[in-house]
Amino acid sequence: MKQMLLAMSLALLLCAGGCVQPTVVDVQSQSLANASLAGCPNLSGRYAGAGRMVRGDPTQQIGTRLPISFIFPIEDTDAWKAMVGRYKTDDHGIVTPPDYATLTPSSENQYVVATFYGDVKIGEYRTGFMKAQRVTCKSGVMHLTFAPEETRSDYGPNHVTTVDTLQIDSNGDLIVRRNMDVEYHAWLLHLPMGTGHFFKEYRFPRI
Repeated sequence: MKQMLLAMSLALLLCAGGCVQPTVVDVQSQSLANASLAGCPNLSGRYAGAGRMVRGDPTQQIGTRLPISFIFPIEDTDAWKAMVGRYKTDDHGIVTPPDYATLTPSSENQYVVATFYGDVKIGEYRTGFMKAQRVTCKSGVMHLTFAPEETRSDYGPNHVTTVDTLQIDSNGDLIVRRNMDVEYHAWLLHLPMGTGHFFKEYRFPRI
């Protein structure tokens, strides 16, 4: 994902017969602000400033912490950078995540994310779900599918498709799952060399 976000991908499920159709917004041609997102979760609330990885593929380190400011697409980049620039660091330059964050719905079907150390507000920024290529919601789960990107490795170019899923669990905690599907190619003729799937899931406890 851009603006220091790790990017992810997911396929849209199509239902037949009596199956409930997911709410779909193609943000390339339709404004998210004017869309009906009745199937999306209500993410508003107060959460821990950093979540812990609770699940992941074998390449991941379970228990790793991630500040909540790195899980949403960003609308106002300058405000986000100013906020993150105020994060505390120790003598080794390691960032101290915020104590907690609040998510408040905005009038554009987005959220304002504010972070705090104790009672001191660090800063705030607006989420940018319009950054996603497609937004789908079904049964209280939001899928943010991002445009494919190309990366490069020592062996050749890789095509990366990515998605975030966001939902609220039965405890009221925010669950964020990040998926990445990679198509590997060789430098020579860009011949395909297989695929890989990577994922990580973070839990941000509600406070």
